[in-house]
Amino acid sequence: MLQAMKLSKVKWIPVLWLAGIFSSQAQNSDERPLSDSAKVTKQADLSEVVIRGERMVTKHDRRLYYPTSEELERSPTVYSLLKRIPMPGVRIDETKQSVTSNLGYVPLYINDKVATQDELQSLTMQSIVRIEYIDRPGMRYGDNAYGVIRIITRRVVAGQHIGGNEMTAVDRLMNNTSGYVTLHHNASTFSLNYGGTFNDFRNGRSIQETCYQMADGSQMFRTSDNKTLAARRDNHHVQLRYAYTQPQKWDVQASFTTGKSRSPKQEGQTDEVVNGIRYQSKMLQSNHSFMPCIDFYTSFRPTERQTLIFDVAGSWNKSSQHYTNAFPEKIFNYTGKGKSRAFSAGILYENALKPFTFTFGANYKQQYISNHYAGDVNQHSRLRSSHLNSFAEITGKLWKVTYQLGTGVSRSYFNQGGKPIDEWFVRPKLTLSLPFSKRWQIRYSFTYSPFISRMQYVTDITVQKDPWTIVEGNPQLHSAHRTEQILDLSYNHLRVFSTMSVSYRDNRDAVMQRIYRNDDGLFVFTRANQPACRMFYVNNYTQVQLIPEKLKLSLSGGYYYFYNRGTDYLHKHHRLNGTLWLTVDISRFSIEGAVDSGWGFTEGENRSISRPTYNLSLQYRVPLRSSHALTLGISGSQLFQPHYLREKVQTLNRFVQQHTRFYSPVSGNLFLFTLNWKFSSGVKIEGVNQRIKAQKADSGLIE
Repeated sequence: MLQAMKLSKVKWIPVLWLAGIFSSQAQNSDERPLSDSAKVTKQADLSEVVIRGERMVTKHDRRLYYPTSEELERSPTVYSLLKRIPMPGVRIDETKQSVTSNLGYVPLYINDKVATQDELQSLTMQSIVRIEYIDRPGMRYGDNAYGVIRIITRRVVAGQHIGGNEMTAVDRLMNNTSGYVTLHHNASTFSLNYGGTFNDFRNGRSIQETCYQMADGSQMFRTSDNKTLAARRDNHHVQLRYAYTQPQKWDVQASFTTGKSRSPKQEGQTDEVVNGIRYQSKMLQSNHSFMPCIDFYTSFRPTERQTLIFDVAGSWNKSSQHYTNAFPEKIFNYTGKGKSRAFSAGILYENALKPFTFTFGANYKQQYISNHYAGDVNQHSRLRSSHLNSFAEITGKLWKVTYQLGTGVSRSYFNQGGKPIDEWFVRPKLTLSLPFSKRWQIRYSFTYSPFISRMQYVTDITVQKDPWTIVEGNPQLHSAHRTEQILDLSYNHLRVFSTMSVSYRDNRDAVMQRIYRNDDGLFVFTRANQPACRMFYVNNYTQVQLIPEKLKLSLSGGYYYFYNRGTDYLHKHHRLNGTLWLTVDISRFSIEGAVDSGWGFTEGENRSISRPTYNLSLQYRVPLRSSHALTLGISGSQLFQPHYLREKVQTLNRFVQQHTRFYSPVSGNLFLFTLNWKFSSGVKIEGVNQRIKAQKADSGLIE
């Protein structure tokens, strides 16, 4: 990766309408049915629906999960609740407050809007009606979303909330603190959120063994032992948000977020042996960035079946970086300063017609980047990019088959140094679903989409990192073309859920690493469009309620095959992966344990294999009155492994053969203490009966 380009990294403010603004089953969270099986009466109570009815309902593109009141009480955060829900291919990390997948991006939403981490933290758990895991995202979700998680809530009409979360490591400087204040008054909601982290990671280590094929036919052997002497990082951000909601008519939200990130001192030392000669080099690096962002979102429903969404967002980023790598014969150093501005706007229209639901949307994003480097580099780079996406999609039912068919047109534009790149794409997408019994469902999906390169890859900057290697960008990169097909079979029972998936993904003109030896005998690391990068996998996920509401077991296992063809290489890789989760709920205690065999993949000429992981956690809910909540927790991961081997990476190039082992000072022998607290007063949540209305009409599908 081009380290120097990190200073152009911007906290993108995505266009929030893009990710499942409205499902085909309903248009507004305040009027969504409690059960998509259409069995709920106007007098029904939510707890009765959840406990005695179907807690999980499978749809053509998603699964709806209705948590019990006990699960909501046992979950101090949204992330702890999500860990209890079956979501194949998704990993929930409550410690890092993150949702990830090895296969793509997984955004989170509260109702119809992308949720920030601050909004997720301040969410009133008792207001949650259901969780939707959309594992076959439609075109509104973008091209890179592997899955989408939507949290459907009731509207809070009165009351105050104050709360926070504290996470502290026992044996190292690692702290995460957050807090919020939320006020509800009729149609208005005011909230103030703060989040801050402080980390000082020492004793990190990586060992790298490299063989270089020199121009004269000889070989140079290099062994590097890289040690982290200091790595201090602290981040702070504040968000101010206002929301105004009129059920079935208006939803207006405005937010301002500002953040500051600092890495004042990152110091490392490298002991090297090059063809029997010993070297010692030192690296000193620092980073600073400031990122204010503003966002305005509005949703309007002119009729019961129509929805119109607008969203506008803007951000600004200022950053600086200093890099020094001192060798005995030469010191490599540069200082970089960067500025960037980003703007995005989007519109979406949806109409629940008969016999199908029609959706149209368009999204525009533009970014300006200016980076100046002094020292060994002494270059100035200006980059302007813009992306336009538009799409139209229909969702309906023919006989028993539910279909979702859409197509879109995209334009990507880059201009650097007066050298423009202008690309147009057509993006078709199809999903078919057939439930052939009450419990079984089979689905097929096809997607064709562009895969756009990262900004740091298309820069025209060249940086020499040491006496032998150069890292450079490639302004001639163009987007890859991705085709993906997925076939899955699922079974859903009151106590058992299982799904088997078969997938084939083909990236043509894939942007992958290229390593070559230049005329000066130096080894250049860059990116280039390569012929093909393919992946095939078979995966099964099963969750079993061994003891309802008390003991839950989840298993996942799969086979993965990677095929990478470059202009001068062919690499193949087979990999097995397995995970196991166990959740135990006893009285006020919750115990969780997880084991993962590790993930491996090959991209281009790089093969990465992560090592097995395991973690244990214990939470205790302190008995307080219903309006207050206090949860204490302890957790540990990779215990008794202070020098945990996190990952192995191989480079299989004909000029450079490299083996690297990464030892993590963060994950190894990690023991955490957590505290989550919430105090409320005068809280009133919109009644259930007010929201149940015209359940059959909301889908827009032929029943």
